[in-house]
Amino acid sequence: GYQNHAIYVGNPEANSTLPAGIHYSLDDGQTWQQSALQGVTAQLIQMAVHPIDANRVALAAEDGVWLSSEYGDSFARIGDEQTVTAVTFHPNGQSLLFGYHALSSYELASQQSAELPSPIIAVEDAISYIAVNPVQPETIALATFNKIVYLTHDGGKSWTPIVEAGKAQ
Repeated sequence: GYQNHAIYVGNPEANSTLPAGIHYSLDDGQTWQQSALQGVTAQLIQMAVHPIDANRVALAAEDGVWLSSEYGDSFARIGDEQTVTAVTFHPNGQSLLFGYHALSSYELASQQSAELPSPIIAVEDAISYIAVNPVQPETIALATFNKIVYLTHDGGKSWTPIVEAGKAQ
C-alpha cells in the first residue's frame, strides 16, 4: 500500500516459503498470512492493495473486479461480470480504477461505477496496467499488452500515446 506497509502476493504454486494462493504481510514481509479468497470464481489477472487501508484488496479477473475489506478472506464482485485486466486504487483511497478496453472508476463510499474517458484500445489489445500520480492525481498512465502507453494530465479528458510498440514517441 502507498501509505501502509501491506504487501499482497499471488503465489501460483507452492514454494519453500508459501503455499499456493494469495498471501499478505503487514510487517514488510517478515511474516505472511494466507487469504481465504471466498467468493472469487475466475482466473485472477491482477491485484491492488488500498493505499491507506491495509485490509482492502482488489482483484482484476476474467469475470470482473473483486473487492475485499477482510485481507482477501472474502470478496464481492463490483459491477458486471466481464473481463477486467487491470486494477489500481486511486492514491487518495476514495476510488478504484479498473479496465479492459476502457477505463472505469468505482467510488468506494457511494459504491457507484462510472466509465471514464479513455483512449481507444484496439480490440486485440487490452489495458495491462494503470498508474495514477500521487502528487498530481489528474495525471494517469495506461499501458497495454501491445506495449502502448497513454498519458493524460487532465483526468482522462485527453490522452496522448507516449510509447508505441515499446518505443517512445
